[in-house]
Amino acid sequence: MAWITLTDEDLKRRLAAAEYTALLNAAKQASQDPADLVAEALAEITGKVRGYVAACQKNTLGDGQTIPSELKASALALVRDYLFTRLPGMRSLNDDLRQKETERAVDELRDVAASKLAIVAPQTPDAEQAGGPAIQLVKSRPTIASRKDTHGLL
Repeated sequence: MAWITLTDEDLKRRLAAAEYTALLNAAKQASQDPADLVAEALAEITGKVRGYVAACQKNTLGDGQTIPSELKASALALVRDYLFTRLPGMRSLNDDLRQKETERAVDELRDVAASKLAIVAPQTPDAEQAGGPAIQLVKSRPTIASRKDTHGLL
């Protein structure tokens, strides 16, 4: 599987035609440019997915604003949730089934972050990778002498 860039076309294929039309109309009624709003949602969720992927130190991020294709469905579920909860009048489309799908998407991303779900490494890694932990946890050494053992020495 490859790393992909989420597009408006991906979202159109994910949503029913009536949902996509309702989304565009709700954006216009809220005095927002629908194309800008969709682009913002795609960028926001792409960053979030990349953050979950980078949380596992075994993973390498792909070049640019790409995500693993294995996570495409989860990412689009989050894009839909982002848009449906952001615009007025879209609440009716965000039913229980859609909310459960969003929860499953977040669970899948958490599994990726916890190394419970492996992803395919990108063919072209990003030049900048997320940093690892800034400190390394070291176990303390066992106590050799206590106050009782050293009483009266000083």
